[in-house]
Amino acid sequence: MTGEPLPELREGLLTGDELRLLLDDVERHGADLEVAVRRGRGGPVETGRDVAAARRALFPDAAPPAAVRLRYRFEGVEWRDTLTPAPGGFRLIRVGG
Repeated sequence: MTGEPLPELREGLLTGDELRLLLDDVERHGADLEVAVRRGRGGPVETGRDVAAARRALFPDAAPPAAVRLRYRFEGVEWRDTLTPAPGGFRLIRVGG
């Protein structure tokens, strides 16, 4: 080990409205955005730099929602958010800070 501290990990449950606000904030204020969408366990990962792809994956018209990983910088700090459907909303696991 290098002796460097591990990044802080946070976890929470978001409602659909809260998730929409998070995606809006990342789209407006995030820099160096990377989006990775996985449909199903072991499925292929689609990557890009577009928050709209995350919205389509998490709020689908027909297919089951996907897991989405967002990597971005906010005020010079790198964040990694993993978003997955969960009973009652969406699970957020956030690393960074």
